[in-house]
Amino acid sequence: MNTLSLLLLVASSFSLHDDDPKRLDRVPPYQGPGWRSSVALAEFTGGVQSSFLGGGLSSPSIHFPSDGVRLLSWIPLGEFGPNGAVSGNDCWGYVSPSGTEYAIIGTSNGTGFVNIDNPGDAQLVEFISGPGSLWRDIKTYSHYAYAVSEGGEGIQVIDLSQIDNGVVTHVNTVTSGGTSATHNVVINEESGYLYRCGGGGRGLRVYNLNNNPQNPK
Repeated sequence: MNTLSLLLLVASSFSLHDDDPKRLDRVPPYQGPGWRSSVALAEFTGGVQSSFLGGGLSSPSIHFPSDGVRLLSWIPLGEFGPNGAVSGNDCWGYVSPSGTEYAIIGTSNGTGFVNIDNPGDAQLVEFISGPGSLWRDIKTYSHYAYAVSEGGEGIQVIDLSQIDNGVVTHVNTVTSGGTSATHNVVINEESGYLYRCGGGGRGLRVYNLNNNPQNPK
């Protein structure tokens, strides 16, 4: 995997249940505008540099202490989905056959696909809605992404073959294997097997992607 940009996702108090330990450090999500360093540089006309995450140009409206990192792009949670997300939970990477780099972002309301080929001007390509949940996980195999959630609905199979053209398509939902809830998903790209882990008190479920990756059995 080539170098991916740093994408910051600020989570909220949205949780699986009232005593879920993952809710203890939640804070309300940032509701302001996004920020791209390439755009800020183009608009910069001699103003004072910000201390925001290591000194990008212009002045984003929220500040964090930082050491050794510099913010290049920030897409806030409100831009993910028709009504915006209330939390973020996972990030994975995908490189298309053209060499274009993408970040795949799990949120409370679905999965976002972000073009990060220009790290200073990251762009949301598409958003695939999913069950509401604090917990979502995504992995890739060939030109497919597989999204799972504690909120249920099994495995969402998402076709990335046209992502360079701005098209990402939800092509199947796999519900075999008992409960539709899943805590995590792992894929061995060499063997072509997908592993659904946990969710709803269940253990490990194994799927073969080799014969038909759009409809794994």
